[in-house]
Amino acid sequence: LLVFGLGPCLPVPQLLRAQPMCAAKGSLPGGVGHDAPVPVRLCVRMRPMLAHEHKKGERSCCDVSDTSVVVNSRGVGGTREFGFGRCYTPDSTQEQVFSDCGVVDLLEAALQGYSATVLAYGQTGSGKTYTMTGAEDLLLEASADAPPAATDGLIPRSVRALFHKIRDKSKHDSNGCTVEYAVRASFMEIYNEQIRDLLSPVRDKGLQLRWGEHQGFYVAGQLVVDCVD
Repeated sequence: LLVFGLGPCLPVPQLLRAQPMCAAKGSLPGGVGHDAPVPVRLCVRMRPMLAHEHKKGERSCCDVSDTSVVVNSRGVGGTREFGFGRCYTPDSTQEQVFSDCGVVDLLEAALQGYSATVLAYGQTGSGKTYTMTGAEDLLLEASADAPPAATDGLIPRSVRALFHKIRDKSKHDSNGCTVEYAVRASFMEIYNEQIRDLLSPVRDKGLQLRWGEHQGFYVAGQLVVDCVD
């Protein structure tokens, strides 16, 4: 499950209890539309079945269309249909997910000053890491100006697109003003309820989540780096 939103974001369980079809048209600045009641879009991607699942004779219980997933429980609870802003079949490509899930419009909104969030939510083994990052071994070998590999996920594709948009806006400012953008990045993970800084060369026992009157929630001591390209 991919959750795309601007500004304050509802907790995932609260989003799931809502009617997700209301976000199908989107309301994200920059091209997705402006007629949905909340600036949140839910997308679902079904991963392909794994080799060991095929070996055990297991079969998929889901039928996927562009905006809905039908779950066939084969006698246990019957058939249920769930609506989403966008649904992706197991044979969907990384490029397809990036191009039409709404993240491109989030990047444009971020450059306009909005806070933007992309959240991947699902159980272990559901494909979150692959959708978000792609094949990590290939990312380590790629150069910054190389075209995206077919396996690149949302994060590397978004980084490339962000800098392309910044360069384009710097060259074509309609008001005749010089626009300067500062890009800073941090990278962390939460594992077993411990916050780990993935950019820091020092492996500590875990960072602390804190709250301040001006910063809001933040991770104390987290490394933030300036990005030039």
